Amino acid sequence: MKLVVATGNDPATFRLLDDDLAEVAKTAWQRLEVDREAVAILDRFLSEQGASLVGISTIYVQTEVENGSFTGLRLGVSLVMGLGYALGVPTIPFAGGWDADKARALPAVSPQKLRPLYKSPPKISHSSKLVIP
Repeated sequence: MKLVVATGNDPATFRLLDDDLAEVAKTAWQRLEVDREAVAILDRFLSEQGASLVGISTIYVQTEVENGSFTGLRLGVSLVMGLGYALGVPTIPFAGGWDADKARALPAVSPQKLRPLYKSPPKISHSSKLVIP
């Protein structure tokens, strides 16, 4: 089985794929939830499908969005970096939305080399900045 992690858009998604990249199962949730509960959501999703992390052979991860959540991207990339390293499986970055046809041509990279890329200016409000007196 292969895992797809796409956390930069709303809704965020996890997908399980067979070896031919055909979708076996998908779950989607509001991005705000993924910021707090990504590992629990992934665990629940895999359990519902009768799958486990040990059965994952490759992980695809969304690393680039035009207009989405940079925090979501960072979270997904961090999750996949840890999983890819711990499981010793290839990690494959993709940009934008999931497309199995395009994914067939994507090269694997070391989990340590994954990087999120956000193509829009950051949306940081003054109220969210940390102020130290």
